[in-house]
Amino acid sequence: MNKKLEAIAAVAAEDMKQFVAAKEQDILEAWTAAEEEAKLEENKPKLRLGFSITLDLEGGHQENALSFGIRRRVSRVMEIPDPNQIEMPLEASANSRRKTGKK
Repeated sequence: MNKKLEAIAAVAAEDMKQFVAAKEQDILEAWTAAEEEAKLEENKPKLRLGFSITLDLEGGHQENALSFGIRRRVSRVMEIPDPNQIEMPLEASANSRRKTGKK
């Protein structure tokens, strides 16, 4: 392995251990919260731990960061809107099908 990359990896590995130790209580609280939230929502519990290494190639600096937390997401699946399509109210659409007998 390239000596510079090896040194970057060694420092990052040590930082990760230290970061986890320093934030152990917070991580464990997030862990418990993830399990409790999953039970309420009937999902699988997930806790995201992310470790990143950012290298400022011009300045010669390395930043190592640990992030953690419960992933929360709100979503909706729908058809892609077509601005050329005229929207019809659902009731009117259902009534017109009943009157014409077409599905």
